[in-house]
Amino acid sequence: MKTMILTSAALLGLGTAAFAADELRSVYDTDEDGYVTFAELQNAHPDVSMESFYEADTDADGLLNAREIAEGKTEGLLPKGDEKG
Repeated sequence: MKTMILTSAALLGLGTAAFAADELRSVYDTDEDGYVTFAELQNAHPDVSMESFYEADTDADGLLNAREIAEGKTEGLLPKGDEKG
């Protein structure tokens, strides 16, 4: 039973990561380099502050990857909607 729960949790995590990567490419990453700059994020969500961006940037490289975007949404740092505006 424990193995089944762990397997389900792992698959859910992989699905979430795959969705986040697709969303990154289709909504945010306008230059298609695999990362989202503050300017790209503001293009999709003008109300996001630089402070929220840098809090979501957990590896402090000045860019957001799919994991950081997903976690930023979960933590309420970034808007949850994937549509522009």
